[in-house]
Amino acid sequence: GPSYPTEKDSLRLCARPVKGLTDEVAGQLQRMLMGMVEELAKDSREGMVYLLADAAVEFLSSHNTDPRRSVHDDMLEKEAEKEAARSRAKREDDEKVEQATAATERAAVAKFAADKQELILQRMAFRGDDAEQQQPGRDVLEVGGLSSIP
Repeated sequence: GPSYPTEKDSLRLCARPVKGLTDEVAGQLQRMLMGMVEELAKDSREGMVYLLADAAVEFLSSHNTDPRRSVHDDMLEKEAEKEAARSRAKREDDEKVEQATAATERAAVAKFAADKQELILQRMAFRGDDAEQQQPGRDVLEVGGLSSIP
């Protein structure tokens, strides 16, 4: 109220039923917090909201009867999901690089074969050979100005 923090104010738990707590335990929490309000109003002229909130969190952490998941469990699950997403992204990137590399290699092999065929045809034209007269297995390969034809 307007006299906060110099005078005690009323305090009540708003959520009913309080999830994870029995009515008896919720009552214990209410009484504990009201006792703190009484004591803090006597001893202090400073605000007590943070002290009450900390006490409530501690009480709830130790008395919650439905501890399906803790904040720590949620954090670990989120970290595991992030790591799985990073692994998935890395795997996808690796696959893309692998596919690009394979495509580049296929293109290089195809170019090499086409260049080799072109060289064979040029050599045959230079020698006056006819494509039908070319002997099987006698391919021409020129690398750095050297030829495989004797």
